[in-house]
Amino acid sequence: MSLLTDLKNIYHLTLKPVRGVDHAARMENFYAAQVDIYDDFRQRFLHGRAELYASLQAPAGGIWVDLGGGTGWCLEHCASPIGALDKVYVVDLSPSMLKMARQRAESHGWDNVETVLADLEGEMS
Repeated sequence: MSLLTDLKNIYHLTLKPVRGVDHAARMENFYAAQVDIYDDFRQRFLHGRAELYASLQAPAGGIWVDLGGGTGWCLEHCASPIGALDKVYVVDLSPSMLKMARQRAESHGWDNVETVLADLEGEMS
């Protein structure tokens, strides 16, 4: 990551006004501009996250539900092979984050991954 990229992300985290008529619109406004750098930036201060996911075992044929799954980053770090699961649901409120999760799943050939746009406090979209 470059200093310029870090500064861009820090701006979006701290100074950029968050706009939107409802919670979903505000979340999308917040995450859309930083989705491409989201995982790399947060990896530097969310210590232990990769190790946590690497320790999680899911049974073959099981179902994984990742609430607030964002970009689907965790799928690349699970101890269990994602392709061995029957179904994986990545649930998030940000369409931009879910787009990244879909791209990640497609790049790995995981056809069992479904992204779900949903507000966990409200109705499903």
